Amino acid sequence: IDSLTDLANMRVNEIRSTVKDGRQAYFQTQTEMMEIFRIMRDASTNIIGICLLSRYQDSENYTKYGPMFPGQQLSQVVPSQFDEIYVAQSRRSPEGHIEYFFQTVNDGKYECKSTSGVLPPFMEPDWSKIISMIESRTQFFDQITKQPVY
Repeated sequence: IDSLTDLANMRVNEIRSTVKDGRQAYFQTQTEMMEIFRIMRDASTNIIGICLLSRYQDSENYTKYGPMFPGQQLSQVVPSQFDEIYVAQSRRSPEGHIEYFFQTVNDGKYECKSTSGVLPPFMEPDWSKIISMIESRTQFFDQITKQPVY
C-alpha cells in the first residue's frame, strides 16, 4: 500500500474541512489509521505498507528519522503497530554504482525493526527473499512447538 502517509494526510484534510477544531481531525485520523493498521496486521496475507520518512528532533536534540504521518501522536505510535519496519536506502559503491538496500535494525538514527530475527541489518530490497526468510523462521518455530503425538 503506497503511501500510508498520503492516505493519512488525505483523511486529515477531509475531516478538517468538516470540524470546527482542527485537533479533532488529527484525533479522528489517528483512530481510523490505527484501525486500518490493526486490520493489516491481522490479515492472513503479507501486506507491505510504504510511507514517507520524517526527520525530527528527539528529546535529547538528536536528529532521527521515522515514518511520516500527520500530527505528532500518530507518528510516535505507528512503529509499535508492525513487526517489520525497514528504511529504504542507497549508497554509491567504490566503483560508482548506486546500490539499494533495506536497513532492518534500529541504529539510533533510523526507526527500523525486524522482530523475525532472521534478517541481516542491511538486506537487498527483494520482497520475495525477505518474505521467504521470515516464513521459513515461522515454519521452523511451528514445527518445534508442536507437542509430540504418542
